[in-house]
Amino acid sequence: MKTSGKIILSTLHSLVFSLFFGYVALPEPPAADLRITYVGNAGYLLEADGRKILIDALLGSYQSQYVQLPREIQIRLENAESPFDNVNLVLATHVHHDHFGARSVGRYLLSDLKAQFVSTGQAVRRLATDLSDYSDVRSRIRAAEPQEGVTYEVANFGLQALNLHHGRYRKPPVENLGFVMRLGGWNVLHVGDTEITSEDLRIYSGSLGSIDVAMIPTWFLMGKGWESVQQWRSVIEAAVNPRYIVLIHLPLE
Repeated sequence: MKTSGKIILSTLHSLVFSLFFGYVALPEPPAADLRITYVGNAGYLLEADGRKILIDALLGSYQSQYVQLPREIQIRLENAESPFDNVNLVLATHVHHDHFGARSVGRYLLSDLKAQFVSTGQAVRRLATDLSDYSDVRSRIRAAEPQEGVTYEVANFGLQALNLHHGRYRKPPVENLGFVMRLGGWNVLHVGDTEITSEDLRIYSGSLGSIDVAMIPTWFLMGKGWESVQQWRSVIEAAVNPRYIVLIHLPLE
């Protein structure tokens, strides 16, 4: 008898909380198990069917009200020690320090010689500027720069990039990517720090396909931000319709 896969939640330090709740009734999930390990703030390690993805997990130093990694785990991460070894893709949604640290990414790429890095053009330019050994890793670094409203397939990576703006009128502008990550038959959407409206997101409703897990900021569901919870719930159901929701930007309190 074929059994359906399940989501397995794990954390790396003493924070204990429930991140998942079933969202809508959908057909049976993929057969492979999906393990999602919370790393800190908006960072996660995803594992399914022998494939691993790190997203928004290699950070710079920053002061924040959001959850951060203890230093000893940060060192393990940058050294590509278990469970952070043999990662296929390292992703960063944008260049803010609580999502991306150039030196942290550089140290990881020098530790895991098979990992590929994908992010915004701004992040790639930051790596080229900040890393003295950039030439050693640049062949594994790629910028995804989709036009707004258009989905962009990152060749051969099982990865779809979306231009989800981080404030349309922010000065200076901050490029922000949403990623649809495909592994083990699961489709996982991470939106980064987007300030899109429900109408902005609705543009993608016909091109995202089936989303099993949506990783979205806490303020989408807790009444903070530029649109009401009711508006966001309706557009998530209409444009994304995930099986599960995972919260990012988890506050310390």
